Amino acid sequence: MQRVGAAVSLLPPPSDADRLDRHARRCLADADGLLLQGGGDVRLAARIDDPISTAPGRSTDQIRDAWELALLEAALDRGIPILGICRGLHVINVVRGGSLCLDCAGGQDLTLHDDRLHYGARCHRVALSADGVLRTICAADALWVRSAHRHAIGRIGRGLVVEAVADDGCIEAVRAVDHDWLVGVQWHPEMAEGRAERAHSQLLLAHFVGQCVLLRGDAGVVV
Repeated sequence: MQRVGAAVSLLPPPSDADRLDRHARRCLADADGLLLQGGGDVRLAARIDDPISTAPGRSTDQIRDAWELALLEAALDRGIPILGICRGLHVINVVRGGSLCLDCAGGQDLTLHDDRLHYGARCHRVALSADGVLRTICAADALWVRSAHRHAIGRIGRGLVVEAVADDGCIEAVRAVDHDWLVGVQWHPEMAEGRAERAHSQLLLAHFVGQCVLLRGDAGVVV
C-alpha cells in the first residue's frame, strides 16, 4: 500500500470489547479508506448458514471477527472506499447477509486454491466479469492470481455482484452496487510474483488509493 502512495495505520482490536462500535468510529474518523486483510477463518457463526469447522488446525478469532465487523459497519456508514482481501472478502459477504462454504464445498477444487505446505504458492486463473470494474481497472479479461484459502463464498450477500470467478466456479471477487467503492477479492495481491501478476496487483491497489484520494481531495491518504 505504501508503494502506491498510502500511509498505512494498523488498527488492532481495543481492550474494551464492549465498545467496539464506538472505537471503530473513532479509529476511522480520519481514515480515507479501509483495507480488510487476510487471516484465519471467519466465525461470525450467527451470520453464516454453512458450518465452520472447529477441528484442530483451524485458526479462528472471534475477537477479530467482532472488531472487523465494527470497522466495516463504520466504514460503510462513512461512505469511504473499502477493499477486502481473502478473509476480508468473507467478512464483507457475511456482513451483507451472505454465507461461506466450508472447504470450498460445492464442486470447487480445493487443491487449486490452497497449499498448506507452501502458503500462497497456488497460482490460478480467474475470469473477470465483462461489465465489472476489475476488468476496467486491470485492462484484462482474466488474471493469474495467488490464493491461500479453504473457504469460499456460498450465497452472495445483498447488494453485491460477482466480479470474478475461477475456472472451477469459485467466486473470486465481488463489488457492492450500493456503495461508492467496495470491492473484495479472494486472492492476495500482495503475494503477486512475476511482471504480469505484479502489474495487475499494482493497478488494483493504486486504483483503491486513487478512490481514497478523490474522497480526501489530496495525496495524503490514510488507510
